[in-house]
Amino acid sequence: MAPGPGDPTTALIAFSTPITFTAAVAQAAGYSGEVLGIRYENPELVGEYYFGSGVSAAAFNSEFTADYGTAPAAVGLIVATTVPDDSEFAARSATYPTADVIEVGDDPFVPAPAVFSSAIESLRTPPLGQEASSSGRVAATNYSANRAPWMPSQAEVQVLNYTANKVTFVSSYWWLGTQTPANVPSLYGVEFEVNLRDVSSGALVGNRGSCKTSTGITKDDYKKHLAAANENWNWKAIRPDGVTVPSSLGAYADYNDLFDRCDTSSFAIGLRYPHNIQYVNGAYGVIFVIDAPKGYDATSEVSATNQAVSSYYCTTFGAWMALTDCMGVALGDWPNTAGNTYQTVLSRDRHWTVPKKCWITMWTDANPGGQVYDTTGGC
Repeated sequence: MAPGPGDPTTALIAFSTPITFTAAVAQAAGYSGEVLGIRYENPELVGEYYFGSGVSAAAFNSEFTADYGTAPAAVGLIVATTVPDDSEFAARSATYPTADVIEVGDDPFVPAPAVFSSAIESLRTPPLGQEASSSGRVAATNYSANRAPWMPSQAEVQVLNYTANKVTFVSSYWWLGTQTPANVPSLYGVEFEVNLRDVSSGALVGNRGSCKTSTGITKDDYKKHLAAANENWNWKAIRPDGVTVPSSLGAYADYNDLFDRCDTSSFAIGLRYPHNIQYVNGAYGVIFVIDAPKGYDATSEVSATNQAVSSYYCTTFGAWMALTDCMGVALGDWPNTAGNTYQTVLSRDRHWTVPKKCWITMWTDANPGGQVYDTTGGC
């Protein structure tokens, strides 16, 4: 559901031209409102940095250069705002966001071409039938008898604890043969999510707004309760070909959890325009990287899904909203020929926990429900 009048949401205040990340940090310091983060858009990848991520801006800039051999091209500030009431709506929807631009001069920052680190480079080729590592092959489970034509053919997911204060999610998705992202129905996007569930002795119960532990203690900090904190995480969307502009994908972090269960957090990146994913290395593919702050729990149960979500609300009443708040609100018109809107990448029934956990899931004509390979020993 979309947030209502007065509910918190976010907005992107664009720079008049791309600037360096360091210059964007300076702009954030001088901005009159509450700045949550910085969005950047390079030719090879897009993403967002959040000041509350536990990673300093200087450290993020340094890590970005080490991993991608270039610097982020900042395109705007992510700021906190609220949903307007009816009296404000017409004015804000008519002017936002073009009326809110930060003038930064006429000389755009042009980043050097990216040079991917070995860890990212290894994800730029689809698994293509890769077998499980020595950790063993997991038996197939048919999740669905209807593999829809818009769904990926392969998924590779890694949930890693790189440091004491950070959990990293790295995933890649590939479409092979007749499975292509072009089959996603018009006015629909796709959200790719890894879900963590609280299975601790004091597990959270209830829905958002009334979260408490099973022993009755209210927990306002439910976003921090699992193995990874579901707030202020840094993320990147990367195109495997490394040459086409990923900003055309309409990538966004799906932070809207207003009506989610208290015991589950979804780490999701959505694409409003998955149809623009390009063909490379024998498949259509996309890569996501999420760096989340470490949460309170040592471990959490993991599952993963992909789902098609309507962009209808983003083109009408929620046109001024952040994509996280308008995508998937209105159902739109899902064609009967498009199949299911929901694809299980990893079932919660496996009871796998993170960190550390890595796997590959493949869907074939013979096994439309998916074959899962446990690759934890090699991740």
